[in-house]
Amino acid sequence: MKNGKYIIALVALVVIYIVYELNKPKPTDWSVTFSHHSSTPFGSKALHELAPNMFLGNTLNSSNRTVFELYKEDGIEDNMLIVASGIGLGKEDTEIILDQVAEGKTVLLSAFAYGGMLADTFGLVSETQDVIRLMPPKEIEAALLGESSVSINLKMGTNQTFQYPELGATSSFEPIESDSLEILAENEAGNPVLLRYRNNGQLIFSSLPLAFTNYFTLLSETTGFTEAQLSLFPEGEPIVHNEYYQLGRMESGSPLRAVLAIPALRWATFVLLLGLLAFLIFQAKRKQRIIPVVRPLANLTLEFVQTLGRLYYRQSDHQNLAAKRILYWKEFVRSHYNLPTQHLNEAFTNELVKKSGKEKAQVEVLVKHIQLIQAGEHVSEDLLLNFEKKLNEFYGIS
Repeated sequence: MKNGKYIIALVALVVIYIVYELNKPKPTDWSVTFSHHSSTPFGSKALHELAPNMFLGNTLNSSNRTVFELYKEDGIEDNMLIVASGIGLGKEDTEIILDQVAEGKTVLLSAFAYGGMLADTFGLVSETQDVIRLMPPKEIEAALLGESSVSINLKMGTNQTFQYPELGATSSFEPIESDSLEILAENEAGNPVLLRYRNNGQLIFSSLPLAFTNYFTLLSETTGFTEAQLSLFPEGEPIVHNEYYQLGRMESGSPLRAVLAIPALRWATFVLLLGLLAFLIFQAKRKQRIIPVVRPLANLTLEFVQTLGRLYYRQSDHQNLAAKRILYWKEFVRSHYNLPTQHLNEAFTNELVKKSGKEKAQVEVLVKHIQLIQAGEHVSEDLLLNFEKKLNEFYGIS
């Protein structure tokens, strides 16, 4: 009897600790992952969610397999995007990439530093400072929101200039001597940051991988440079985002991996866990213990938008923040209710009311706020806060 009380007390303490961990404020994760799953500032979830608009019809898939496995074993025919902290391709992968480019494919590589056979083939030498990995999180945020910036000059199309926070443009290539490489963009010091090799297809080298992260994809001053790089892919052709060279195969590193790989042991583990869970549930009912209610995890996309929102709000960039919130709301409506969002008219409002189950007055007020923001050139703080309140009511966030 006493042992049972101790077990229940221990379980209660564990549950309380879990509830506390799930609900305590989480600091912003500034780790550089480039992962399409990640909604942190230096993940690439926004790139994948906004791909249909940015790629003009191209589909963007992801993979954690090598270049050799994708092109030779799987036989894919997609163009390829590789974003990583460092890219050092060996002979096999280099030959396959050059073969694909010769056959008309487009391959875009983006990294702080290059090495290996591919870099040697084109004489690429990177000038890079690995500052983010060594900086405390508070210093990263302060640097991104600070006034120091670097000009990135695009040398194709309209020859635009983009202002990058200094922390986002710490890498470049040394001046090139090869006639086979074309400079598409350079920094204010005149060093190349975007190069292209042409064959029947094209091989593109970028030294600014952070351009493809959530933060810089959504930042108004830099999103144009991201779009300019992506516009180099042929319109309408599928693209695979190869994450192997940054994240590896993403296989489980848990000690249970060997156990779970054996069917008999895997089922024994599941039965044991289910039995333990059933025991705890029935014991709790017999003792009439109250089971703590664990709040569900918040939607990651909304959590990410709120993280970026705080950064924009500190800059008093109300217009930009409101535009980004509207963009994500439209994506939410398209993905959850299968509704087109080109025309926010009465028919759209009525259909959204039906599918969402929200009050008509609530939806009408939210749509009017969006129309008001999109029609104006200035968004006041009061309007922004009001709009934020209506959005949270729609999402069901208290």
